[in-house]
Amino acid sequence: MQAQCWICPKCYDDHSFLGPCTPWTPGEGLLLTDYWETPQEKFDSLHAEFRFTVDGCAEHHNRKMDRYWDERMDAFKQDWTKERIFMNPPYSQAAKWMDFAFYQWCRGANLVAVMNHSTDTDWWHRYVEREQPDGTMKQIASEIRRPRNRWHFKAPPGLKSSSPRYPQAVIFYDDRNRPELVDAPFSSGSEFAGWESANCDMCKKSAINNPKKVKYGEGPCELDNALGTACLGDGKITADQYQRLGFPSWTCPEFVKLNKA
Repeated sequence: MQAQCWICPKCYDDHSFLGPCTPWTPGEGLLLTDYWETPQEKFDSLHAEFRFTVDGCAEHHNRKMDRYWDERMDAFKQDWTKERIFMNPPYSQAAKWMDFAFYQWCRGANLVAVMNHSTDTDWWHRYVEREQPDGTMKQIASEIRRPRNRWHFKAPPGLKSSSPRYPQAVIFYDDRNRPELVDAPFSSGSEFAGWESANCDMCKKSAINNPKKVKYGEGPCELDNALGTACLGDGKITADQYQRLGFPSWTCPEFVKLNKA
């Protein structure tokens, strides 16, 4: 008997090969371990509270709702602003998903993200809670829940179940704490290009000087990223980001000089 594939509904639901069937492999840049399934009882509890309208990061074998966005539908091409989204994204692309989720939350989306409790990552300090100069943490998300025990996710077909290496965090983004949006401080694309030339192009944290990080989804500097997205999108950034840019000064306060040989 041929091995089962992962995604074909017949193979997965009937637990038998009813071929012909095309073998499935992970999407570009993803790992087999990105496809673990959220424990049903944990989802049910969140769903009873939040009333989700769509599972935003799923495949057929690990979906938690009849309505879901898979790789073919591409959540990054969907309108999140009128949805209540459950999100347990590929952890190898956590920064990419959290960056987009934050952008959509600022524009009206409501969502719950199940993530690793990764307080040592850039995305955590950008979109969940930010360390202040005095060492205290300022909460950015609407709510952060830190389960005492680690969740036991269901392994996808082909992998053995095992205990998770990291504890989880359940991060809520709703009307609480939703950031205020303001117009980005540039009157034209050329003015934005001038800002980047004077700051980002010579900054240690910028996208242009971190091609490997950008490639693997860790993203550029938050402010650089926010301004670039605003320039290509609706021209808006959050009031906090605007304040951190230090305008009307032309020098970014978060600039870190690039040391070139």
